[in-house]
Amino acid sequence: MHLQRQRYLLFEYKLFAPFSPITEKDIVRTIWKTLTTLFGDYTAYKTGLWMIEFDPLCNYGILRCNNITKERVMASLAFIQEINNSPIVFHTISTTGTIKKAKEIQKQYFEKHRK
Repeated sequence: MHLQRQRYLLFEYKLFAPFSPITEKDIVRTIWKTLTTLFGDYTAYKTGLWMIEFDPLCNYGILRCNNITKERVMASLAFIQEINNSPIVFHTISTTGTIKKAKEIQKQYFEKHRK
């Protein structure tokens, strides 16, 4: 049996219908739905998926999952094409082992790419 460590996925998203607000609950629900569709209920349960941080103004979030299933969570993000009938694209920026490092990467990334 493998030791399961927590991993934090920093992601950003782009909405193509700017006037349709997306909530944290909408994103988590869609990720769960995609996970269960692609990998089944058991694997979705084993991910330990949790939204740590979400910022709808800057269009980013931090997800927590375990190290064994992080690739499946990333694949699920890549498969999502719409939320609430609004086209959307997700981009995984980085995966880290600590929240502190994820927040550091987030600050550096958005300072560099959002000037």
